[in-house]
Amino acid sequence: MNNKDIFVFSFSEIKSNLLRSTLAVLSVIVGISAFISVVSLSEGMNKKLMETIERLGGYDLFEIHPSRKNITIEGDDIIHKYEITEQLIFNLNKRFSAVFAPVIFGPKINLSDDNLVSVHGVSPEYFDIFSHELDEGRLIHPVDVENKHNVILINEKIKKEKFAVSDVTGKYLTLSGFRFEVVGVIDGHRAYIPITTMAQKIQDVRPIRDVYVKVGNYKEMDSLMENVRIFLDQWTGESGLFRFTIPSKNQEKFYSLEKTYTRFIMIISIFILLVGGIGIMNIMLASIKERIREIGIKKAIGAKNTHIFYQFLIESVLIFLVGGVIGMILGITSVNVITEKILVNFISGKTEPAMSLKVILAPLLVSIGTGLVFGLYPAVKASRIAPVNALRYE
Repeated sequence: MNNKDIFVFSFSEIKSNLLRSTLAVLSVIVGISAFISVVSLSEGMNKKLMETIERLGGYDLFEIHPSRKNITIEGDDIIHKYEITEQLIFNLNKRFSAVFAPVIFGPKINLSDDNLVSVHGVSPEYFDIFSHELDEGRLIHPVDVENKHNVILINEKIKKEKFAVSDVTGKYLTLSGFRFEVVGVIDGHRAYIPITTMAQKIQDVRPIRDVYVKVGNYKEMDSLMENVRIFLDQWTGESGLFRFTIPSKNQEKFYSLEKTYTRFIMIISIFILLVGGIGIMNIMLASIKERIREIGIKKAIGAKNTHIFYQFLIESVLIFLVGGVIGMILGITSVNVITEKILVNFISGKTEPAMSLKVILAPLLVSIGTGLVFGLYPAVKASRIAPVNALRYE
């Protein structure tokens, strides 16, 4: 028997017992497809999470807000005991080696279908912290803040709704009774004007409520945050009037939960593969009894122990290989269905599965390895059957 004969005999045996082989391969298909779909979705969500954190300013960003202790309510007005002023921001930027970017929340621009776009008053430092893709024009410059210019950065939604031209730079938009010159178009969900323009020209806006702080090195964030806290306590003469939050922490919590879920599914997938391996090993052991006379005849006409060994081992590997390939195809198909039909209802924005070669080939190789491991014992047992005993077997 040559290698080709051994392979042909193995394939013929699987084909002649198609129902048994199909049942044996089901667990392999389920395990592989579950592994591929879950891992690729996990990697895709991880990639989106990293992009979200970068859009939120990265891991070296924290925010300063007035605490409840700093707020009193008089009628419909919210009054801060100590407000965050432009002078305070100047002092913070001067004292600490970090970027402090204050924000004032302003009015909203009404679009069709009751869509609203928030307008924020910001300084140029805001765009040093948050990466925005500039589609047209320029960003807000320091001179705009110094001279309280009526300039505005809009997004694509406002451009499509309010203007019927492709180039809107230099066009004008009315906001709270003032004409604002459009100086640029950026991606995102908001519009931006200079913070001084917002504070001194737009009515009914609250004072600076949020300050974003870009540290530059996430390892120094905790110490800087504590030093800023001490500085603010000394400035107000009272502790606890400002609170500090780290946006990336909430994302990390989600990431941690998602990774735990992924590991759980991966363990289940591996367990399914192991169960499938044990099942296939049992089927192979049972088939030895059915084929004892066949083994005896083959040995009687010249087949060696190694020939019988490799025939049974190849049968086991082929079953796992076929199951792995089918599972791989189902995994790739199912992950796209899950993304387009299910996750879109639970996660804002589209999550693209990270379908890398590693994600696809790793479980396939594991499947082949499992076939080798669980096919070894039946193959060894079949190869050691004595020809005389096999020919006498009824």
